[in-house]
Amino acid sequence: MRYTVLAALLMSSTPAAADDCATLPRPQMRVRLTVPEDQARVLTTIREIVDWSWEREGLAFEWLEGADGPGVWTGIDAWIAVVRRTRPVSNGDILGEVPFRQGVPGRLIRIYIDTVVTWLQRDQANRLRHGARVVGLPPDVPETLPRALGQIAAHEVGHFVLGSVTHAEAGLMQARYQHPHRILGAGPPLGLDTPSRARLHARLAARAACP
Repeated sequence: MRYTVLAALLMSSTPAAADDCATLPRPQMRVRLTVPEDQARVLTTIREIVDWSWEREGLAFEWLEGADGPGVWTGIDAWIAVVRRTRPVSNGDILGEVPFRQGVPGRLIRIYIDTVVTWLQRDQANRLRHGARVVGLPPDVPETLPRALGQIAAHEVGHFVLGSVTHAEAGLMQARYQHPHRILGAGPPLGLDTPSRARLHARLAARAACP
C-alpha cells in the first residue's frame, strides 16, 4: 500500500503579493521553538536539522524557547510550534503547515506531532509487512521521531523564507515524503533544489537592498 503524506501548508488561491522588506527573510533570524512538555528531548535535534538544512543556503537562526508571558511575539521572525491536534481536519495526513494570507506567509509554523508519529508507524508497519495499523509505538519510532520533526520543520521553514506555497520535484521542498526511513537515517538532511535556491538568494539580495 502506498502512503502519500503531504508536508503541506494552508493553500491560498490569491496571487502572491509583491515582496516588501517586512516579508523578506534575513540572513540571521530569531525563531521561537516550542514543543509539548513531555517531548523536550526533541528540541536539540529539531534545531540541529533546521540549522544544518539552511546554513548551507546562507541562513542562520537564533533559537528562543518558551511561550509564557506577554510579548512572546516580540523580536522574533517566526514561531515553530510542535503541537498535538485539537480538532480533526479534512486531510489527516498533513504533517505541518504555514498559513498564507494574500500570498504572504504567517509567522506561526505548526508541526503536528501526533500525525508525524502515525506517519512513522505506517512506514514501519509497511516495511515489516504487518499492515497499516500498529499497536503501540514501534521500537525505532522514539529514535526517528526527533529527526522527523526536524525534517518537517526545515521544510516548513522553507515555505516561510521562500514566501511560496510551491513544492519542488525532489529535495527538501518536495511535496510528499513517501518513505520516511529513506530520509531519516544518519546522513545529511535533504538539500534545496536549484529553483528554490535561486528564489531564496534573490529574496536575500532584495532584503539586503532594503533601507
